[in-house]
Amino acid sequence: MKKSNIALFDQLLSWKQAVKAVGNLLLENGSIYPEYIDSMVRAVEEFGPYIAIAPGIAIAHAKPGSEVKKEDVALIVDKKGIEFNSKNDPIHVLFAFCTTDADHHMKFISDLAGLLSDDNIVDKALECESKEDIYKLFFERRTL
Repeated sequence: MKKSNIALFDQLLSWKQAVKAVGNLLLENGSIYPEYIDSMVRAVEEFGPYIAIAPGIAIAHAKPGSEVKKEDVALIVDKKGIEFNSKNDPIHVLFAFCTTDADHHMKFISDLAGLLSDDNIVDKALECESKEDIYKLFFERRTL
């Protein structure tokens, strides 16, 4: 995880704006083609807010495939919160990831679940004041 794949927001974003913002971090890192962002948005439009996996936490993604250049992860923390019309709203921690195949896709979801096992992780994320703080909280001494 690169610090350049982290963004901190303190504004009201729609769920679509948030998914595009976190996807753009992957795009800027050269990990995906723009179509991958469209696929993440379409997945939420088609299947609903299934990406809101826990109170305050969502994981945006799309199917692995030709829209992915390399495996990567990005993260935004939004202090105002994002509404996905989910029981887990507001979302403050939004990850996005991309993988090249189904095996890595499942491993990545498993790795993220372990990373997010701290019941206070959202509160800790909201206390972060910088990308550096967020990086230390989520990724320092971790392999993701």
